[in-house]
Amino acid sequence: MAELSVLGSLALLCSAVAVARVVSKATIRIGVPPLLLEMAAGFTVGNAFFPFSSLSGTQGLTELGIAALFFLVGLHLDVRSLKTHAFDVFRTVAVSSLVPFLFLPLFVWAFGTFSKALFVLAVVMATGTGVTLRALEELGAARTRTASLLVSISVLDDIPAVLTLVVATHMLSATDFGDALPPWAGLLAAACLFLIAFAAVAASRQKDALSRSPPPAFFLVTILVLCAWAGEATGTTPLFGALCAGFFVRRFFSESAPVEAHLRFASEVLVPLYFVTVGMRVTSESLLSPQSWALAAMLCGVAFAVKTLCVFGIGRKARADGVDPWVVAYGLMPRGLPGLVFATSALSLGAINENEFSSLVLMVVVTTVVGLVLLGRRVRNTTPRQFLPP
Repeated sequence: MAELSVLGSLALLCSAVAVARVVSKATIRIGVPPLLLEMAAGFTVGNAFFPFSSLSGTQGLTELGIAALFFLVGLHLDVRSLKTHAFDVFRTVAVSSLVPFLFLPLFVWAFGTFSKALFVLAVVMATGTGVTLRALEELGAARTRTASLLVSISVLDDIPAVLTLVVATHMLSATDFGDALPPWAGLLAAACLFLIAFAAVAASRQKDALSRSPPPAFFLVTILVLCAWAGEATGTTPLFGALCAGFFVRRFFSESAPVEAHLRFASEVLVPLYFVTVGMRVTSESLLSPQSWALAAMLCGVAFAVKTLCVFGIGRKARADGVDPWVVAYGLMPRGLPGLVFATSALSLGAINENEFSSLVLMVVVTTVVGLVLLGRRVRNTTPRQFLPP
């Protein structure tokens, strides 16, 4: 099939998102998140009308949207908010990050190679912070001690997953990484990082003035793009670079709302387009393959077991203060956007095949739906005492 133009590709993706949003008005009551409908719309378009290979010029836009989302993850990483229940946060993150490594031999056996197993491990470790936050807001439980602790855990929980993805990417490209980039790329990336660090030192002296005035949109996008590209050029992935950029910006602006307002376009427009492209990458042949469903069943079992064990990360003092450990565990179950991003990265790098990609997408879908359903039921059935204001 002939390749679509850039505007034609955007028109196709936007139309698919519009249809998904209309359908979501009827399905939101039963707990179906919009991202699943957007993926379903992409799957229908990609297998019935236009395959993913017919798109052109949209990859850069969707990558910018994903980088902006990980920038926001870094933006929400406020170390000062961890003082109250720091041990509970780090203990839960340790459980969520270290327990999956116990299943690494199983992943190696199921997927064949150690590098594949690391990519799968990163997807299993991921946490869909965005969908969980949106669900808590809809349930009226976003301003609670449990929600505050859950946000801190979920933001930190994505860092080990990103680092695992970095290691997997390095292992996969260890032989040809030097040939993939010109020799000056690493030096230029290092120079960008030096300039950013120099700007951080200079800006720290003007922190009070910066915190009172909203940051310019172009400044934010420039920092985001430079850090994401530096991450790509140095082999630490654009996601890690974007996450570090968000953490850097957080140091100089006390209020994150103005920063998020500048990046609202990315989260509300570009990310839904990305979900459609993920659905288009899933072929009907791979989705109907018994291998995909067998791998997905195994992955779902591991994914649910890992996050369920996180209830043991919440100590007695936190529980006495009104923190519900099961709300934390259910809130960590959805893999959401990070899981899809890691799986798509593995497919784009050639680390996994279409059947393995479909199994990872199925696992992300199942954990997201089941996790949100369990979270909603737990919040509705919880006594008011467990939802005291933070």
